[in-house]
Amino acid sequence: MSAASNHQLENEEEGLKEGSILTEFSELEEVLELIENIPACIGDLVCKEKCDEIFTRIVDEYLEQPHLLDPHLDLLLQKLLVFITKVGGCNEETDIAFRYLYLLCKVRGYKNMTKKFPHEVKDIEPILDLLSKQQRDDPWETRYMLLLWLSMICLIPFNMNLFDDPKKIAEEGIKPMSLRIMDFGKHYLLTSSDNSQEAAAVMLAKFLIRPDTTSNHLDSFVRWCIEKMSESDYNTMKGMTKIKGCLRCLALVFKFGKRNELNPLCEPVLKSLIDCQFLQAETVLRKLSVKVTQRVGMTLLKPRIASWRYQRGNRHLDSSLTGFKASVNNNESDDKEDDDDFEVPEDIETVLDVLLTGLKDKDTIVRWSSAKGVGRITGRLPKDFADQVLESLLDSYTFAEAEGAWHGGCLALAELGRRGLLLPERLHMVVPVLVKSLNYDERRGASSVGSNVRDAACYLAWAFARAYEPATLEKHINKIARALLITAVFDREVNCRRAASAAFQENVGRQGSFPHGIDIVTMVDYFTVSNRSNSYLKIVPKLAAFGDYTNAFIDHLIESRMNHWDEEIRWLAAEAMNKLTRYRAQYVADQVLEKLIPLCTGIDVVTRHGSIIMVAEIVAALSEIESSTGNISLLSRNSRLREIYRIVKILKDACMFRGLSGEQMRAACSHLITRLSQCTDTIAIPRPTNESWAELLHDTLSHLHLFTHSESICRLAISALSAMNQISLTAAPFASLTGASSPQADGDLSIEASVDQYLSCLKSDTESKRRGYAQAIGSLPKPVLDGRLMKVLRGLFRASQVNDREDVSFAEARRDAVNGITRACQTLGLSEDNNPDNGVCQANITDIYDVIFRAMEDYTRDSRGDVGSYVRGSAISALYDVSIMIAKKKPELLTSPLVEMIMKKLLRQACEKLHKIRELAVDKFVMLLYNENIRACMPHYEELIQIFPIGSRNFNITELFKRLSLTLNLEKYAYEVIFGLVVSVGDLTQSLAEASGNALLKYMNTNKTDAAKVKNILINLTTVLKSHSKNQRVSIPFLKTLNQLLVSNCFDALNSDEYVDLQLELVSQIKLEILRTKDAQKVLLSVPVFCNLLFFVNPEVRRKVLFQLMVFLCHRFPVVRKATATQLYEQLNIYIDLIADEEQLETAFCYLLEVEWDQEEISELKPKRNEMCVFFDVRVPQIKGKAAAT
Repeated sequence: MSAASNHQLENEEEGLKEGSILTEFSELEEVLELIENIPACIGDLVCKEKCDEIFTRIVDEYLEQPHLLDPHLDLLLQKLLVFITKVGGCNEETDIAFRYLYLLCKVRGYKNMTKKFPHEVKDIEPILDLLSKQQRDDPWETRYMLLLWLSMICLIPFNMNLFDDPKKIAEEGIKPMSLRIMDFGKHYLLTSSDNSQEAAAVMLAKFLIRPDTTSNHLDSFVRWCIEKMSESDYNTMKGMTKIKGCLRCLALVFKFGKRNELNPLCEPVLKSLIDCQFLQAETVLRKLSVKVTQRVGMTLLKPRIASWRYQRGNRHLDSSLTGFKASVNNNESDDKEDDDDFEVPEDIETVLDVLLTGLKDKDTIVRWSSAKGVGRITGRLPKDFADQVLESLLDSYTFAEAEGAWHGGCLALAELGRRGLLLPERLHMVVPVLVKSLNYDERRGASSVGSNVRDAACYLAWAFARAYEPATLEKHINKIARALLITAVFDREVNCRRAASAAFQENVGRQGSFPHGIDIVTMVDYFTVSNRSNSYLKIVPKLAAFGDYTNAFIDHLIESRMNHWDEEIRWLAAEAMNKLTRYRAQYVADQVLEKLIPLCTGIDVVTRHGSIIMVAEIVAALSEIESSTGNISLLSRNSRLREIYRIVKILKDACMFRGLSGEQMRAACSHLITRLSQCTDTIAIPRPTNESWAELLHDTLSHLHLFTHSESICRLAISALSAMNQISLTAAPFASLTGASSPQADGDLSIEASVDQYLSCLKSDTESKRRGYAQAIGSLPKPVLDGRLMKVLRGLFRASQVNDREDVSFAEARRDAVNGITRACQTLGLSEDNNPDNGVCQANITDIYDVIFRAMEDYTRDSRGDVGSYVRGSAISALYDVSIMIAKKKPELLTSPLVEMIMKKLLRQACEKLHKIRELAVDKFVMLLYNENIRACMPHYEELIQIFPIGSRNFNITELFKRLSLTLNLEKYAYEVIFGLVVSVGDLTQSLAEASGNALLKYMNTNKTDAAKVKNILINLTTVLKSHSKNQRVSIPFLKTLNQLLVSNCFDALNSDEYVDLQLELVSQIKLEILRTKDAQKVLLSVPVFCNLLFFVNPEVRRKVLFQLMVFLCHRFPVVRKATATQLYEQLNIYIDLIADEEQLETAFCYLLEVEWDQEEISELKPKRNEMCVFFDVRVPQIKGKAAAT
């Protein structure tokens, strides 16, 4: 592997990938070829769509780097204009050219594209003619580009009246040029709901700002727009289209127009917007209404730069890093007006009211437009008015307001800060708002809102970094730094973590005084914070090592993350607290526990859950620190320890383990018990506490079937029980559950009673209880299992098998029982004195392996499908784990027959139809194959390592079956492999059937002439069917596989009398398989098999086959009769020697081809069938009772 490949691999492992940065427009020649190919697309829809798809794909790659097209736009535009201007009207060729032009415009933007359009006087008439010929069904891209083109032509510096012919206007009634342009614009403004409306708005705005049209048309057009908006209903689609067009155009008119000409129109437009109440309409209308309102406000106010604004002297990053201070003049302005020199119009109050209301809108695009409007207008206001705007913004930061108000407020504050309109004396009011916004998370049912607020707050912090001098923000630096870091590492949403990381990086670069800023920037970057677990568990400890942020982190976890609505966050917060405790152990032990312990028994479920698991992690961390430092005041002498012991009892007395909330409490308390039980080096748990814990855990395991999240609860309860049992096994753990008094027995009698009660639960009627106690038994410590291994194993043996009909669906319980067997064997290891109760030895190794082998044969199914695969997967892992354990310490126990059986079973599972089982089996097989202690007694070892070279564990499905088919040459493994292949070849999954079938056929074709190998295959096939008779899982795939082999003539080498016994045995087994079956599918699959068996030339074999086919001709299933007749007809054409007499042969052909075997009654078919029996020289089939009577 090359160095570049290694580098790429390392990057991918770290979550980094090579970027798709482009350096030039490399597809220019291909695009030019597509343009030249436009005439070939005329009338050919396939060619047209293909070229369009290619052109779109090419230009869309440059959406993020559109500037790369700039050097070539003139050439591309010139080529396209050839097709647009060479004909007089819009045809298909022109439409395609305009489509390509639109795609270029989409990437580069219409402002850049329209500058390059021809805009001479001679172009006006052709464009208007093309627009006049546009029909509703024509492509919208054509009229979109025509309107944009017209918007550029409208800027020519000649009076429009010069282009009119007064004579034609008078005689022919042709409208003047200016009116025609206005009519086209108004038409598409009101009727078009596509992008043409935007183009029409641009065109009209550019046209109306012309000096010769402003005086004649501007006032009337604005009032026309007001009239259309007033008479339209925004609740209808048609009305909304009209209003949207008018608002778009008004926004552009007020943007491009001259202030003195628009001032008289501001009041009627603003009044119309208020009267029409567009702020209650759809999102797009609210956004456009806000945009028009802010444009009106900016028209009312004279353009000026506020003399009172804050001016940062030097904005270069290098000056911040080098500490260079530029001269700043924030108090004087040489050429700016004083605030008292002008009067603010009264309508500005209305404008600001609309914009401040828009900041609270439910949609982001409306809030963002409002924020920009607030920033622009505030920059033209006197200082006193601007202060009032700021106060109004800060008033929206109350928890009575929705998250939209917080989000809009942050955007507006960022705009003010970015424009220098937030003065330093106001920062003491704004920074606390910033910190609150960075932590904003409002609970809503089972989730929360506020990620947009936190994201906007990061933007506000980023804007501060660029707006203020370091000395100005110095007193607020620590607050901002802590808040940003907390968001960067603890926020639930990845976009917020990344935004906070970017804002922190910007502040470090611009301000230069963040504590440990440069070191932290390298840790908290875009990629490292993308993974939530990485942020909580790896980055946080590194940041805590600096010391400046540790207390802030701890307090944030307690106040915000411990009671977070997302359970995963609560668990991560607890683990993070475990790591932070190492840096502030005394603070956590004295103050944090004091806050958390009362919350563990509080009212709120989420808070209780988070508090309990956090206390558990804190106790574990304090125990480790106390063990290493000897500071006994941290835990063992901590006055709060007794309260921690009583948490479980208090919750139980308050009945808090019931219902849905009880599930979370059981999980949290199980984790608490686990952590406390692991701290026995520093604390001594009272016996009554241990007993109450054991009672809770056993009650949990006994009622798993009642829980929604039984899997996770069971895992935590087992972990807790295992940790407790390492200390001491509680006597008679179920006494309190049954109402019986706990026996005061000690020592072995107590342990014996406990083990008996554990084992009795393996016979429960509920699967979840069996699962729980199978895992619990597997987790028992070595002192408990020592001397009782066989007793425990016998219970697990029984639980791992299907003992009655109710056990069929308990697959997961059987899986856990197999896992329990493995764990029990691993816990005790090997017995030195050959005592089966003390460990694995010669006396019990056979029993253990027999149970595992039986588990590998578990193919039970229920409504979920092949649930037996759970058991088989665990059995494969158990087979490997137990074998490796024995091979390491006592390899002599692994005899050659046992190793052979192990490898055979794994090979069969390697041919499985389920991918996960197949992959697991191959992995374990190869690892055992190369184990030094096992290979000595492994049959065909040398051949196997040739087939499976070292390091070859990951195969694609085709390669795997190709290798597995080679093991058919190995006598010891051939049967198991052919068994597995039969099931896979006959499976319904196409990829599996093809891969396995091709591998088997390739092997058979390679060895077609080797009679010995073909014979072994046929013998093994017959044995498979014989040993799994009436087993649908095997017989159906068997018939499919055998048919494929017969069709491919794989048994040519056996077509002689020497192998007649083998042939007859195969025929007999197939007949036995379909005997008295009611499965039409099985019988139908056997029909082609019997027909293809006519390939064998032996007369006796053929008679038996033909007799069965005659039975099928009068079968009770019509579909079987029809299939038999059809396929027998085909075979009779091949083997015409089956009927010697030509006349009889013709009659047989006639019967098989012309008789409706699936329509006529059986009584009518029997005479024809019986006649054919005579032709084939076979006896007439008869029902057994009638035959006996005869």
